[in-house]
Amino acid sequence: MAAALDPADRSGGGAVDIALGIIVLLCPIRALLLYMAFWGFFTASLRPLAGEGIWELVERSYNYGVPLALLLLHGFGSSVRGWLSPSRGIPRLTNRALATLPSACERSSRPT
Repeated sequence: MAAALDPADRSGGGAVDIALGIIVLLCPIRALLLYMAFWGFFTASLRPLAGEGIWELVERSYNYGVPLALLLLHGFGSSVRGWLSPSRGIPRLTNRALATLPSACERSSRPT
């Protein structure tokens, strides 16, 4: 029983990531995309903090970049229901969506 609770045991650790990836491909939910982008960035940013170098964060940008790109493509939800309900239709990259990208990047790069 103690082996099942051992936090150092990494067997099956990526099962949640794989399951969420499959769920989001079949039924894109904005909240899951946000969670995946946050979790991917958080875990990738732990590597430089552990002494592995900043390029480890850049190298693992696919862990947070792909969910973030899908979230930007699907758009942000305007309500809690919008964040938790599946997106309808296939999103298209329009000029309007493309125009919001620089402002979204600018907001995220401002010092707090």
